[in-house]
Amino acid sequence: MNDKPFIHMLKSRYGYYFFDVNMNEVVSISEETYNYLLNLMSNKIDNRLYTTMVKEEEKKLLSKGYLKSKRPSILEMTDIDNIEYYLTHRLSSILLQVTQKCNFRCRYCPYASGNLGYHTHNSLSMDWETAKKSIDFLALRTRDTKRINIGFYGGEPLIEYELICKCIEYSNDVFEGKILSYSLTTNAGLLNVEYTKYLIDNNVSIFVSLDGPQEIQDKNRKHAKDGSGTFAEVYENLNRIKTELPNYYNKIRINSVMDSADDCSKINDFFSSEIFNDSYISVNLQTPTDKKKLYYSDAFLKNRTKDNLLFLLHKANVYNKEQMTPIAWNYYKDFLSFEEQFVSFGEIPDKTWRSGPCMPGVKKPFVTVNGKIMICEKASDDSEALQIGSLREGFDIHKIKNICNEMKREKCKNCWNIYNCNICQIKIDDGEKLSGELFDVECKVSCLRTEYNLKNFIALSEVKFMDNT
Repeated sequence: MNDKPFIHMLKSRYGYYFFDVNMNEVVSISEETYNYLLNLMSNKIDNRLYTTMVKEEEKKLLSKGYLKSKRPSILEMTDIDNIEYYLTHRLSSILLQVTQKCNFRCRYCPYASGNLGYHTHNSLSMDWETAKKSIDFLALRTRDTKRINIGFYGGEPLIEYELICKCIEYSNDVFEGKILSYSLTTNAGLLNVEYTKYLIDNNVSIFVSLDGPQEIQDKNRKHAKDGSGTFAEVYENLNRIKTELPNYYNKIRINSVMDSADDCSKINDFFSSEIFNDSYISVNLQTPTDKKKLYYSDAFLKNRTKDNLLFLLHKANVYNKEQMTPIAWNYYKDFLSFEEQFVSFGEIPDKTWRSGPCMPGVKKPFVTVNGKIMICEKASDDSEALQIGSLREGFDIHKIKNICNEMKREKCKNCWNIYNCNICQIKIDDGEKLSGELFDVECKVSCLRTEYNLKNFIALSEVKFMDNT
């Protein structure tokens, strides 16, 4: 039994704190109490640190419910007992891999990387029979669902534009009476005015992959046919859509993948140009497909620090939105999502589940071109561990429950990051199984990520305190 407080120690340049897991709060303390608790959590006993002042502060903290040693005794996914009901009557989405063909070859794309057995670019496309079965498969399992979303994925899905149109027309009939929407992720090499108008008129959310200015886009995203850059084609397509369909253009969302070797200020400058005024820009850091560490250039690190400061200043009401860079705005949105999790618990329950893994099949099952059902679009086509069924056989309930059980780790019961962990099944799939070794690596990364967010949270609280004094 662990009778130590369930806390994580933190400090800044200006203060001393701990994160209380039971209360789900960051608590400010004196330096003396910080040193005492740090010593205690390190399995060291030094009675000299337990001064009268520390004793009094500890008494006040305990009276307010802090420093409890309570840990969960059982880790179990919420609603796991109802998983068959969700998979039978409450599905809300499905993602169709309409093709494995792609007109681009992107350097960082896991689909083009054979070293981990990810989706590979080839000549396979989904036939109408498989697409129809996928839609019917979803329709049979949406009895208690009002909102339905069907996604189209590739490869490059617009290569199969006619199939997508056929799916939309069929789904509009099948799901009559439901609130139906669609989504599509495209490199925009084939995105023209005609396609855009049809898709948006049919409630399709279009996500365009565009990394930045020409030198950045052309370095990583090249044409499959000859290895030439893709920027000019994509930019021209977007510009034409904005000129001819201005009311449609702002409904297109842009996703940029940052290369940590680049100067990210160039990405900020590019997406601050007029063509992207009022556009939704999502900027994400590149994930290496070979599990190697990323190289961070000095220019990238310098400007990332600047963007992080900008978002903090905006959160502190020093800068307004118009003064924010696109990357800083993304940091701000990510932090808001993190901040929303700070709802006081009072005490962690005996039976709980850590954040991170979804309930397989319930969120967005991914149907491959040949009818296999994977946990989501990020899973390898060849992953035995993350295939959760097929259109022919349906969901494999037994396997889905096993995947949930495999995400349990006894040490998670004592982890201060239990409710902010972002380790999902995808991150620990080594191509053959869900790997304990990968889990340990991702655990360290996840804890560092949460600690970084907590320190930003503390920095903002200190700014507010200084403003009030």
